[in-house]
Amino acid sequence: MKNIFILSFVLLSISAYSQDTTKLIPTETQMLVNVSVTNFQNIPRPYEIIIFESVKEKKLYSGKTNAKGKYSLLLPKGDTYLIKYKEFTDSTEYSEFEIPNKPGKYTSELKIQIEPPKTYTLENVFFDTGLSTLKTTSYKSLNDLVEVMKLKPSLII
Repeated sequence: MKNIFILSFVLLSISAYSQDTTKLIPTETQMLVNVSVTNFQNIPRPYEIIIFESVKEKKLYSGKTNAKGKYSLLLPKGDTYLIKYKEFTDSTEYSEFEIPNKPGKYTSELKIQIEPPKTYTLENVFFDTGLSTLKTTSYKSLNDLVEVMKLKPSLII
């Protein structure tokens, strides 16, 4: 099942920004990106992982939404980023996000609307023949499951 998304991008010039050290501040070389993730009914999606992959540098920048479905990060200017959404054990590529290398300090509000699948299949879990003991080749899939369960405490399995 393919995920559907809507991506909106607004570029805002920052004339005055709080110097509070707990907040990220845009710089001449990095844009502040405020990410908001909701479903199609505009209900926040907490604990979702959104990944930005730099096309030029191949670096990954990611974050996890809070209980309100939001998080912020700084991304270097002058690059294009592939936006990905972390699913159960994989990530799905959605769109590209270009940040021009213009002088000034900028903030972007990025809204992503997704409807993730309701069911997942746990693959590559193997048992010894006729026994209830797991084969070591199963550990990666089970570790992925544990990671998802830690990241998304509201997930029902």
